[in-house]
Amino acid sequence: MSESKYASDPFKKIWFSVIDKVYLPRPDHLCYNLKASQKRSTIDRAAVKAILAAYELDLIGEPRVLGGGNRSYSLLVHTSAGKKILKKYKPSLGQSTIIQEHSLLTYLAQTDFPSPHLVTTATGQTLLHRGRPRLALFDYIEGGFQYYHYMLLPGQLQQFITMAGEILALLHQTVRDFAPQGYNPDGFKSQHEERWRDLAWLVTRLDHCVAETVHLKEKGVDNKEAAWLLQQASYLEKSLIQLDAILKNAALPRLIIHGDYGPYNLLFRRNAPTIVLDFEMARLDWRLTELIGAWHRFGYSQLGRRLTRMKWLLDAYQTYFPLTKDETQLMPQVWEFLDLRQCVQNWHSYCQTGNAARLAKARYNLQTAVWIKMNQNIRLVI
Repeated sequence: MSESKYASDPFKKIWFSVIDKVYLPRPDHLCYNLKASQKRSTIDRAAVKAILAAYELDLIGEPRVLGGGNRSYSLLVHTSAGKKILKKYKPSLGQSTIIQEHSLLTYLAQTDFPSPHLVTTATGQTLLHRGRPRLALFDYIEGGFQYYHYMLLPGQLQQFITMAGEILALLHQTVRDFAPQGYNPDGFKSQHEERWRDLAWLVTRLDHCVAETVHLKEKGVDNKEAAWLLQQASYLEKSLIQLDAILKNAALPRLIIHGDYGPYNLLFRRNAPTIVLDFEMARLDWRLTELIGAWHRFGYSQLGRRLTRMKWLLDAYQTYFPLTKDETQLMPQVWEFLDLRQCVQNWHSYCQTGNAARLAKARYNLQTAVWIKMNQNIRLVI
């Protein structure tokens, strides 16, 4: 990756001041790494060799399972062309979503933005099908670390979150006019059309949640979280309809967002640009959707909501890519709307899978939405 584009920009001053320090690893991270090292590959060595043959590469040594996210599965493989990451996508991830991710990564590589690089097969493909699994091969990125794995002083944490805000601004500026192939159903259809999963889609799922929760209660399945959500269903639907009407007519900028921008998707390196990882959830959406999601991931701790951390991120972002007047004014309503949407989706997931953790998340989403509604001056705080 050429780094000439970033050599003289203001990000370089942060690479040196933040990276050139020693940090102590968190004990829970050490335990996580130990458990990850004991995992066995779900793809046997012969299958890996056959997959690499499509890239005209030979396998050297044994594949190693990598720890990581919940959506896909990755192996570190040593090949005749160096170390690579073999990624197997989960069946639940739509083909159109993967196509969009690859289109976006190809564009970012062309613009020299620091992100993972896809490896193409001998026939020029980036997505490989081997029966049911869909696979992709990436160049391995050497020498990176993720700051949340380490114990940090408040000043050090502020440096990392500030840098994260600046990197996000740079990413948004890079993709602001880009229209990728494919699509993610969680986003908008285009710059001027509705969402793929619009208000009618949400209300249909909410109706299903209500009916299924009543049915479970009649069968003797008495869950306090579900009962509480059932009591709030009318409020939930009414609020979604009101907010959708307000935001539908708002001039809120849309662009391709990362979709899961958090500490775990930033790879810091010494004397080099920070890599933004994992674009599986990228989609066309409001820019505010990205920022609000990032606030949750950077601004929350075991002690709860940390508004100061959210302010670090937003202030850094706005230094390079300021919000519009409409975005600033409608920030609370967008935040409330997004949590209400997520509440419905988590509740619906519980009804489909029986996973009680989804109910707890749904309740948290609704409680957060109510908190935002009661604190409409939140945009002044953060």
